[in-house]
Amino acid sequence: MLALAAFDAEDPAAVEVVRGLREGPRTRPDATLRLVECRLEGPPALDAATSAVLVEALAVLLAHGTEEVVPRPPAPTFRLASAQRT
Repeated sequence: MLALAAFDAEDPAAVEVVRGLREGPRTRPDATLRLVECRLEGPPALDAATSAVLVEALAVLLAHGTEEVVPRPPAPTFRLASAQRT
């Protein structure tokens, strides 16, 4: 949400607006996460329902996101123990 990206945690009026967004089922996860990130709420504010929505959104991004959205990690490199000689 663009409004949450521009959120100023130092502005008491903005904090109240974001807290108000926690009342809506569609805006609750993002608003709660933003408040926790800014240390305006403690991690217990992320209840099971809110966490489930965030995990589901992450799963969709990981499954269907492009490399611009979800960068691929570098390929792991393996060293075989049998290839090492002492």
